[in-house]
Amino acid sequence: MIYINIKGVTMCSIRRVLLICITFVAFNLGNVAFAQDFWEQTAGPKDSGGDYEFVYTVAFDSQGNLFAGTAGNGLYRSTDKGTTWAHVLTEPQIVWRIAVNSNDVIFACTDQEGIYRSTDGGDTWVHIFNDNMWITSIDFDINDKIFIGTEASGIFSSTDDGDTWVSVWDPGFVFWYLFIDDDDNLYISTFFDDVHRSTDGGANWESVGFVGDLVWYITQDADGKLWAGSDSDGLYSSTNSGDTWTQVAFSGTPISTILIDAKGTMIVSDYDVSIYRSLDGGTNWNSISSGLSFDAINGTVLDEQSLVYLGSFGGGVFKSRESSFPATISNIDLTATTFCQGENVEITFDVVGLFNKDNTFTAELSDETGDFAIPTEIGTTFGQSSGTFLTSYIPGEATVGSMYRIRVVADMPEFESDDNGANITINSVEPTLTAPANEATDVALMPELTWNAAATCTTTFTIEVSDDVNFNNLVLNVNNHSGTTYTFSNNLSMLTQYWWRVGAETESGDVVYSDPFTFTTEDQSVFTHNISLSAGWNMISTYIIPDDIDFDAIMNDIKTSVVIAKNNSGQVYYPEFEINDIGNWNISEGYQVFMTQAETLEITGIKVEPELNGISLVSGWNIISYLRDSQMAIEVALASITDNDNLVIAKDNLGNIFYPEFEIDTIEFLKIGQGYQIYVISNDTLVYPEN
Repeated sequence: MIYINIKGVTMCSIRRVLLICITFVAFNLGNVAFAQDFWEQTAGPKDSGGDYEFVYTVAFDSQGNLFAGTAGNGLYRSTDKGTTWAHVLTEPQIVWRIAVNSNDVIFACTDQEGIYRSTDGGDTWVHIFNDNMWITSIDFDINDKIFIGTEASGIFSSTDDGDTWVSVWDPGFVFWYLFIDDDDNLYISTFFDDVHRSTDGGANWESVGFVGDLVWYITQDADGKLWAGSDSDGLYSSTNSGDTWTQVAFSGTPISTILIDAKGTMIVSDYDVSIYRSLDGGTNWNSISSGLSFDAINGTVLDEQSLVYLGSFGGGVFKSRESSFPATISNIDLTATTFCQGENVEITFDVVGLFNKDNTFTAELSDETGDFAIPTEIGTTFGQSSGTFLTSYIPGEATVGSMYRIRVVADMPEFESDDNGANITINSVEPTLTAPANEATDVALMPELTWNAAATCTTTFTIEVSDDVNFNNLVLNVNNHSGTTYTFSNNLSMLTQYWWRVGAETESGDVVYSDPFTFTTEDQSVFTHNISLSAGWNMISTYIIPDDIDFDAIMNDIKTSVVIAKNNSGQVYYPEFEINDIGNWNISEGYQVFMTQAETLEITGIKVEPELNGISLVSGWNIISYLRDSQMAIEVALASITDNDNLVIAKDNLGNIFYPEFEIDTIEFLKIGQGYQIYVISNDTLVYPEN
């Protein structure tokens, strides 16, 4: 900082020295903002060559228009908080101060070009004051009476928005900063003389300290305490309207700007690149300079969200990435207080202030006692202000309990909210296995698995069966299964130990598994079923569960004679073109097969237990298998779907029919190896009698 002895120096010399200081200390570190930075550079204002302007002063009107006065290129306006800038006042070169009264009348105070006024948000301007004065400061009393300080012509006032002016006091001082407190006391600092006060609207003045010093800035907090930034000795305060002053902080450091927000947060700059914030009325301070890349701060202002804007020399206008005061999180609200493991939890929260624009909010779950010593992250969302977690989930592995709590934390800056204020219950989704019983033996090769779902949490299920205890080699893996039973459609190996478990599928994607059970399968004889096929169309089925259920493998020995095979769904097996849409043989289905010549199809495996393997039927036509190992009269074999009058008609491959309503029966017996077409009125299950 260069100190100026005002005695004997002309006003032109003072301005020249100030501009030299400004030019000398400005430096550029680039327009780069990091996530942790408090500040970021706005898009301007910039001159016609694309260089950032030297900004003396910044101000907002009530419409959210941001104005920046420059050190040589007039006045700029941004209507979008600094994203874009427009040059709205070009006639005066230097705009030293900007002030906006309660009626949104804007005043631009210049160096040697008087004052310009706008009543339309900066669209048009009127020149309202002497061209030959440097207007160093401006403020309004409670009735919007204007007072201005000048470099060498004293203090003036206006009661008609600047149309006419009255000289108030002209002692020959160089006035620097004018401030009017809540009681309409006027304070004005001078270049290294002292601070003067008037308690009667400017009629009389008295010195109130700072003799031989320069006070850059004066303001007042909500409690009525005055604050002053001294050029030589830091920050001062006064609790008695300036009668006495107390040095508060930054001894030996010039304080050029002071900003106090509605919460009492104080932000000061040292006319360099250092900015500090106090949350306790000036007792303690921390630096918030990160992100500033230009020296010499001159003017700060708040927007309606308490974001701070400041002018810099050579860097245009900077903007804080968070609110002036540390933001807080409160009012954690949940859609419910009882949840299942893995369930989605919608969490809303309120924010006072704004966190850093790159902040991440994290929802955290306590342990089952409500303690957050080791919290569990259950969701994240990006933002600065109040919000909602739409995709946060109770962990699937969460311990069942009724004393959980949820809180929200931020990382820029770090903040932990209070918890949601009420206990949260987490219920289990873990299924309970019932049959086959654990360590059961002599279990059927196509067993039915049964389990109980958790009482209060309904989900779909994953079913896993493995021939090793660690479930590394799965022989069954079924997902998204509804219901609490599952019957194998293919045989397991005989005399083999298996392990099985059922997992509840949760909204989070977690699968919560039951404790595993084990069982050992029975011993059964292996049979070979020989099915005779003739040239042309055949309709076949088997009562054997094949050792290899792949349709192509089953047809391998005769596929040179097979033209096409198809099932009831229209899926085809077309060996000449290596098409196998059918995939695996289904013992519940019959198949239509077209042969070029007669062949015998051999199927080796174990017998089906027909009474345990119901065949699901859909309304309309079905092609079914015959699962018994011997023929049976058709009216007996199909009794499960004729007793309820659901069967309309059955046909064999030769065109014989069974029409129970009219007592027509040309089929007589269902025969092994044959498939049959049946038409039913509604969905049903066909169950054959046992062998």
